[in-house]
Amino acid sequence: MSESIETNRALPRVTGVVLAWPAWLVVAILAALVYVPGLGERSLWFPDEPDVAEPAISMVLTGDWTVPRHNDLPWADYPPLTYWASATSASLLGVSPFAMRLPVALAAILLLALTALVVERLAGRATAVFAGLAMATAPQFMFQSIMVHPDMFFALFQGAGIAAYAYGLTRPSTAGSWAWRAAAFAAFGLAVLSKGPLGLLLPGFILTLWHLSSGFQWRRILAMAPLTLVALVMAIPWYLMFARAIGAEDVWRELYLQNFARFVDADRGHGQPWYYYLVDTWAQWLPWCIFIPGALWAAWRDRSDPYVRLAFIWFVASFVFLSLATTKRPVYLMPAYPALAYLIARHGLELAERGVWFRARRGAVVLISSLMVGIGAVTVLGMPFAGLLPVPEKYQPDIIVPSLIIPGVVAGLIVLLGGGAALVQARARCLQAAALVLALSLIGFALVAHALVLPRLDRVRGYTAATLWMRERAGDRPFGLYFANAQHKRCGFRVNDPAYLPLHDIATPEEAERWLADEGNVLIIRSDVIAQLEVVSPAVAALPRRQFQLSSNAFTVVGHPVQGGEK
Repeated sequence: MSESIETNRALPRVTGVVLAWPAWLVVAILAALVYVPGLGERSLWFPDEPDVAEPAISMVLTGDWTVPRHNDLPWADYPPLTYWASATSASLLGVSPFAMRLPVALAAILLLALTALVVERLAGRATAVFAGLAMATAPQFMFQSIMVHPDMFFALFQGAGIAAYAYGLTRPSTAGSWAWRAAAFAAFGLAVLSKGPLGLLLPGFILTLWHLSSGFQWRRILAMAPLTLVALVMAIPWYLMFARAIGAEDVWRELYLQNFARFVDADRGHGQPWYYYLVDTWAQWLPWCIFIPGALWAAWRDRSDPYVRLAFIWFVASFVFLSLATTKRPVYLMPAYPALAYLIARHGLELAERGVWFRARRGAVVLISSLMVGIGAVTVLGMPFAGLLPVPEKYQPDIIVPSLIIPGVVAGLIVLLGGGAALVQARARCLQAAALVLALSLIGFALVAHALVLPRLDRVRGYTAATLWMRERAGDRPFGLYFANAQHKRCGFRVNDPAYLPLHDIATPEEAERWLADEGNVLIIRSDVIAQLEVVSPAVAALPRRQFQLSSNAFTVVGHPVQGGEK
């Protein structure tokens, strides 16, 4: 009996229902169930979310949608597309964490649905569902889908552009082909508006390599030159308006610092060794990373297929290019995730009954399933005793740990049962069923994590509690900030401030002393520099204070109005 017939007959009912619907619809519905419900249950989290939310809120309140602003000053770190999306959402739904995050979650769902749609045309429905759900449950993708960051739109428009370009080459009419490829470069222009010039340069590089690998198709390479104008028409008008508002010199400087300088140095942080992605990609694609080596080898073996070759070039070129850069972060590789998801799913569900590769794939599924059973069992049995773990006091274990016991047990049960069901199917040589059960169980785990676990961590990741506490004491006065000229995430205090008053930056200990001399003023100080301030200004040591913990960073609030503060 062939493997395909055996597998289809052995499909459990749940996966049979899943495969009865179009892959893009299945993936979109499941992703929406995971990403959307918990979006409003947390405040905007330290360190990056307030940085993106602040310009969007400013656009809503001021009506100026041309110049992104932080603390009422022009802010040129990112282009405006993500700000525009969050500001539009906030205009319709009101300013809230839910409204800020919703456009990013919708972009993630759209990217997953598009990935599933394309893969279904190339490799069938089961492979498409698995590709979409594997990408949806990859840790980095899940994290970015529920946070206000610009990277999801950046990945969406690059992925949509590459897919549209490849589809355009299959159109029989010349006009239809050019229309699709022009739409592709329009998407690249939107990627530029999401995060900068790499939104055009990287996919252009990938497509050029693809044409070179297809027999040096120089006519198609040259044809991309006029198409590039479409991308520039999408992006340049905003850059011109922004330059007119703040000055061309500032725009050019930020373009250089945010794009080219980050490639050659790490002055703005995140400097990593060349092998960073060789290590990090395993963590960001758990548990599916075990398929990556075989998937890449299978793609190289089948490189005569132009779309397999495109996916291979898409991922490998992005991987190599970003590895050459000095500045590296896990999220930088996310635009290549659709290609990797396709290769993983294609290889993982390849229906070859015999041979070393089938045994390797089956062994990988058995290993993943067994690990999930073990992790689930340990979680279910261990969560009631989580209070015995040596959690640092700064993370408020007496409050956080008890609140996580029930969600932790529920999540553990999902992992345990899903891993067990997948293990049964894998031992019966039904890899389609096993892989889909694994993916569905991880979707359930992610739903519990997003809706129940993350909101309980808000006390140590969000600014809300600290900001509300300070606002009650400061009245209608702005907060002062003293960070000893160190770069730090500052705007979270304003974004979560009901009064939305501007923050007053304080540069020197003497200025901090003068600020605190006026009763009613509140000063926020990075806890690691407060001792320096007290040496210069002993009077500060006598003022009431209270410390707040934001993830691994501590802030101390000092000022006369602080009542019942902690020394």
